[in-house]
Amino acid sequence: MRPAQNMTDPVAVQRFAVRTRDPELAHELISETYGVHRPRISGSRERFRFALRSSVVGSVASDVMTHTMSTCASVEPLRHLTATYVAAGSVAVRRGREDDRLGPGDVGLYPYGAGFEARWNTMDLGLLRLDFDKVARLAAQTADVDAAAFRFLGVRPVSARMGQFWRDLVVYVHRELATERSAIVHPWCWPRPR
Repeated sequence: MRPAQNMTDPVAVQRFAVRTRDPELAHELISETYGVHRPRISGSRERFRFALRSSVVGSVASDVMTHTMSTCASVEPLRHLTATYVAAGSVAVRRGREDDRLGPGDVGLYPYGAGFEARWNTMDLGLLRLDFDKVARLAAQTADVDAAAFRFLGVRPVSARMGQFWRDLVVYVHRELATERSAIVHPWCWPRPR
């Protein structure tokens, strides 16, 4: 039996950062972090740059990724529900007949539960990774949705207002998890479970 956590102790945030000019290493890291994918890359390896900064607390992870080489990747089902905010560049996501291109300022949700195709030339992304089962349970509790049948219907938000919400959420969570003085990591600011 573990001792109860002192409610004044901060929650440990795991932080990770890597930069590389090696495309193979970059794609190994992408596979380890998000899910297995098979990339086909093209372009100048000499000018290639990749950077990934991650902050993880519990089942929530926030990442910032830069990738500067043309890539087309077959992506196996992702490990997490993953929202993205495109700061620069673009990424195209194709699943079945759906083909969505996200450009600067756009937000989207990568398909969850099935494979898809992703393409980009260069991209700077903010990413928010969440545990799908926890999101489904929360939806069941708050929106009268069956958790077992819960799913998202598309890549893009249903409205401009929801797009702004997700953009703000991705930026907020990243900023908070990246700083040592974040309120998020202090349990005393969270509501107590009933």
